[in-house]
Amino acid sequence: MITRRTAVTALAAAALSPLARWLPAQTRPTGKRLLFYTRSQDFPHPAVTRQKGEELAWGERLLKAWAEKAGYTIDVSKDGGLFNPDKIGVYDAFIFYTTGDLTLPPGTRFKGGDDTPPMTAAGKKALLEAIENGKGFVGIHSATDTFHSKANDRVVRSEKGEEVDPYIAMLGGEFLAHGSQQNAKIRMVDGTFAGLDHLKDFEKNEEWYSLVNLAPDMHVIGVQETGTMKTNAAGKREWQYQRAPYPETWARNHGKGRVFSTSMGHRQDVWESEIFQKLLMAGIAWTSGVVEGKATPNLKEACPDLEEKSPANAPGR
Repeated sequence: MITRRTAVTALAAAALSPLARWLPAQTRPTGKRLLFYTRSQDFPHPAVTRQKGEELAWGERLLKAWAEKAGYTIDVSKDGGLFNPDKIGVYDAFIFYTTGDLTLPPGTRFKGGDDTPPMTAAGKKALLEAIENGKGFVGIHSATDTFHSKANDRVVRSEKGEEVDPYIAMLGGEFLAHGSQQNAKIRMVDGTFAGLDHLKDFEKNEEWYSLVNLAPDMHVIGVQETGTMKTNAAGKREWQYQRAPYPETWARNHGKGRVFSTSMGHRQDVWESEIFQKLLMAGIAWTSGVVEGKATPNLKEACPDLEEKSPANAPGR
């Protein structure tokens, strides 16, 4: 009988195959410790939602296996208490697959979130200071749907004249909305970043995020080619994608720290793909200081037609 637990274990083993062919090209890290933080204060995503009886969700299991294969020490947790200002320094990089205001207690806004201890305001401050002082940060998928800025989430915050949340300012982009899951093209601007091994343009079926509050100093790695998104009978794309191409994966320097973010990571088949594994592990290697790579700002060159505002027909405009 194949149980869910054995099925996920088999998935982890199978997903290591393409990664194993790529990892030897990377410098093996020594003494690098990661924290994969997966608390859902708002909508819980399948990749990090633990089913009854499971110690870890399938996405948590996969990343733990990949990181350990690459030579990292990794802790996987939903406990906001780990961001104790006196203890946070033990980690070299933080990986977030989270949603909502992580300083709020369980059930404050969304009953389906994790019943786990929240991060304190001091813990959030300590995290941001740690990154600014040289630690690394990796955001996966809904990391951009975390610690939203104050204005209506259907309108770019800068349009309201309000400050962007400091977490979003660090990350470099903020979730606006997403349409239906669909196949779309990602144009690779820098397929050699941090040892990506000349990754070329690709297409994936994914839950693509429409993003706003994009940092002008980001180094764009992959661009969401909105012109490839599906259209209705009238030839129009869903409102979330009625905009010029915009960054999908990027890196940036934040003070002395390094930040990497990708909007991919909702679907299990995306996690199983070599492309996602390469991107994510390259981001982890760069942010933790295992490999080098210049995050030279290139937003204007990569997305010359980008308008820093939400789509004209977005709700709330």
